This record gives sequence, structure tokens and C-alpha cells, in this order.
Amino acid sequence: MKYDAIIIGAGLGGLSAGAFLAKAGKSVLVLERMDAVGGRCRTIDLMGRRFDIGADYFGRKMLGCFAELGKAKEVEPVGFKTVALAEGHRMTIPPGLHTVGELHGMGIPYGDMPRFAHRMGRQVMFNSFRNITSNFEMVNFITDNEHLRDIMNIGAFFTGNEPENMPSYWFNLIFGRTYGYDRPFYPKGGAGSLADILADVIRENGGAVVYRAAPKKIVIEGGRAKGVVLDGRHIDAGAVISAISILQTVHYMVGKEHFPKEYLDTLGYYKEGHSMASMFVVFRREAKIKKGVHVYARFPRNMKAMFRVLGEGRFPDKNMFVLSCPDAINDTGTEHLAGTVKFIVPRGGADKELMLAEAKKVLRDVDELVPDFYANIVDSRLFTPKDYLENFGFASVISPVAESVNYSKMPVTAPVPGLYFVGSTVLPVGGCSYSAMESGRVCAAAILKGTGA
Repeated sequence: MKYDAIIIGAGLGGLSAGAFLAKAGKSVLVLERMDAVGGRCRTIDLMGRRFDIGADYFGRKMLGCFAELGKAKEVEPVGFKTVALAEGHRMTIPPGLHTVGELHGMGIPYGDMPRFAHRMGRQVMFNSFRNITSNFEMVNFITDNEHLRDIMNIGAFFTGNEPENMPSYWFNLIFGRTYGYDRPFYPKGGAGSLADILADVIRENGGAVVYRAAPKKIVIEGGRAKGVVLDGRHIDAGAVISAISILQTVHYMVGKEHFPKEYLDTLGYYKEGHSMASMFVVFRREAKIKKGVHVYARFPRNMKAMFRVLGEGRFPDKNMFVLSCPDAINDTGTEHLAGTVKFIVPRGGADKELMLAEAKKVLRDVDELVPDFYANIVDSRLFTPKDYLENFGFASVISPVAESVNYSKMPVTAPVPGLYFVGSTVLPVGGCSYSAMESGRVCAAAILKGTGA
């Protein structure tokens, strides 16, 4: 049988492409090397609780994609707040009337707030300062308050890149309405429910999702992609969509001899974001988690200095961390709550004992944001970058491609006819769950129109 499209990888990008193609009547085969869909957007059972292993923060524009697929009602979005802490100074996101008091608490005089609000508004509403290259410079332009600067560099954690190397458009992605992250949501059924919905669309429209299936090669004949080699068999397809790393696809599954030099030169600048470790934690309700607050983030005094130490291969004295606790917005009424504490590990990694020591230190530091958190932990599991690869099938890099001021990401259409890329390693910009899903929608549209065929 020849498929209209074979998709390698069942992350949000691959599933999105498959869902839109299957709904349009195309024959779709999704090949996933693990035993579950979702990739970095997956929910697992551990210690008797449910945990997200990657994405847990979603922009509302994503809901439009589900609406196009006729699945808007199945997402069940729940809004939430984020509390960020920098050297004892708090900021609650999304902003509101409370923001005035929080800014004043950081040392911004009431008389200076109109200037800050004016610059902030001009950028997030109209992208007025697009001539500024890096996020670091953008933040420094918006405000001269050091505490606020640290908090506004939150994108460095989500991109896995140093603040000065982040493109300035990340400022709008985090604080503006580009993808709807200014009003984030969390799906009631867990992050993995989004992937399950997309997989259901594929199956409902005659497509197939096959687990434990890892193609070794993408077949190129006559200068175009013709299918894949799986378990020694050649499976034909009109289009091949890679939802795995663009670097892995180009260099190992296709072969760089099939790509022009300019394309390869750009890929040569690509690098992974910093890796992270996750501490999955079960804790008693006596910990003072605030209802409606799903994400807590703690920042060091100097973000740039923290990343410099991590780049040198050491843990900083005060590491940044993020705690996500879906139970605070989706309370199931159980005796205990579940949360995930994520922190960045040094470039080049560290042995497990050092990571465990850092994890214990970070867990104690959570008390700065959630009083009595550490004393109420009843169980925990540390997953290092190596554990992620062995158990979940992907590296725990914060972003597979750490977007930089030095290069532009590739489009979904490849220079090889019949070959497409989706996921957070290609356009659109952002390296997030929405951009991954949107890449799938754009890819499906290109195939349906014959673009790149």
C-alpha cells in the first residue's frame, strides 16, 4: 500500500500534520518509536499520580487549531496564574491591578510606571522596537529595574538559551499575544490529552498510529522522498514528514548529500538548548500552594551570570527553577498533590549524585515561593537528562533548537521534494507547543496545495 503521507514521530507537530491531512481525506501512517504519543507533550503515571514530562504551559491560540479539527470542546482549557520571584520580589502573571503594587514593591516609583507601561505596551501590542536584536537588550530597554529585568528574562529558561543570545521576538512570545501566552491555559485532562485528541482525529479519519516503529532510512529516489525503510521493508508514500530532529533527519535518515550547501550551512549554527532535570514530587496539602497558581518560578540575582556558570559546566550557587502544579487548578480532591520541579543542568552534564544534591537544594528553595513545601514532601523521583532519553525517548533539552540571534529556523518544506519537517525545530518561531502544532497545520496545508511536491 502507498500512503499519501508517512509521519515519523508522534509529537504535537507530527500528530497535528497527520490530523489535518487525515481530516482532508488523505491516507496517513504515523510511526512512533515509543509506546505512547505526545513526545514532549505527554503525561505519565508515577508514584500513584499523574505528571507532565515536558510541556505544561499552553497559549490560547492553540485552541484555534483544535477548533478547525472539530475538537474544541474536548480540550477543556483551564486558565491559571504564574508567580515569579526574584530576590524576594514577586510578580504575578497575567498582569492586572495587582501589578501596580508589585512593581512598586520592586522599587519602581509610581511616577516611573507610565513610562514602563508605555514602552511595554508599544512592544507587545505593536512590536514598535523590532530594531532591537536580542531579548536581553529589549528587557534592558523596557526597564532599568534589576529585579524586573530578571523576571522579564524568563524566556531564557523556556528557550534554554542565554538571555543575550535569545532573539528579541521572544519578548512578545512570552508577554504579548503572538501565541496567546499572555493568557495561558492548561488542559483539564493533562498535557498528554492534547496529543491523544490529535491521535483520535487521525484514527477517526482512517489513519493509523503505530508504536514501537522507528524507520532507519528515508528513501530518496529520483531526487525526491518516496517513503521509508522500516524493519527492512520499503513503505511507499507520496510525502514523508519528519517530526523528529531536523539535524538527525538530514544527516542520518536522508544524507546531507541531498541538501544544498546553504541549507547545511544554516543547520551548522543550530544547537540544542540547555538540558534540564525534573524532580517529580508528591506532597501533602499542608504545603501552602495557592489555588489557581499552576507555575512558580524563582530567578537568581543575575540571569546572565547564572548561564555563564552553567556554560562552564558547573551548577550556580543559586539556580533558577520552575515548579508546575496542575492540581492547584484542577483539584481532584485527593489526599496529596503532585508537582514537577525543573532546573537547568550544566553544559556537558553532571553525574547523578551531583544532580541529586542540586535537586535536594532546589526543593528546599521552593519554600521561598510555597511555604512548608519541603517539609510536606512524601515521595519524589529525580529524572536526569539520561533518564529522559532512556525512559521517554527524547533528550531533556529545554528546546531542541535554541533559537538565536545568529540564524533563522527552516521552513516546513525541505529542499528535497516530497520531504517535510514539523515540530519545534522548524518554523514558525518560538520553539513551543503552539509553534510545533502550527508547523503541522502549515505542513498539511502545503501538502494539500502541492507546495514542495
